[in-house]
Amino acid sequence: MRYRYKEAFGKKDVYDSTGMLVGHVDDMAFSFGPPHPEIVAVAVHMPWTEQIGPYRLVRPVDDIVLLLPWRQVTGFDEERVMLEGEFPSFDLVTAEGLLFLKQDVIDKQIVDDEGNRLQRVDDVILSDADGILRVETLYLGMTWLPSGIHLKKVLERLTREAKAVEEVDEIPWELVGNVDRDTDILTLKPLVKP
Repeated sequence: MRYRYKEAFGKKDVYDSTGMLVGHVDDMAFSFGPPHPEIVAVAVHMPWTEQIGPYRLVRPVDDIVLLLPWRQVTGFDEERVMLEGEFPSFDLVTAEGLLFLKQDVIDKQIVDDEGNRLQRVDDVILSDADGILRVETLYLGMTWLPSGIHLKKVLERLTREAKAVEEVDEIPWELVGNVDRDTDILTLKPLVKP
């Protein structure tokens, strides 16, 4: 099954195993790695907490985002994400070394290997296989596309190279060569010339 991140997870409510609302999805994390990286964590925005994992805080904290391992997600549907465990006793993971869909990919500029600006990423397409979410493609949103002939040719070539992608408004993740957090740019790998 395929999902668009913003539609399927953006700001979706998050519940613990008792059915208590604990916050909402703020972002999802992955490692740059393989052709289709796996989602490894979900960032949950909590309006307040008195405890983080096993640690009781000196005073309650308002407006905090915690990174929980994806393995704690027991399911999701149109309305919510369900977590294993009871609030506030969740495992946490560090954000170090991870990339985030909303923070690092969505609404970032894509450039080809020659530095030509192509388009901004409108959304990320995720695939689900047995509860494992993977980053599949970058969705560009055709309504934003300029009519430039260069962009059209690059997108057609990308689609041809990836073969698995049917839509010209999607760029397969395996063609992304670099995500630069400092410049908010995603650079594509060099393409084979036709």
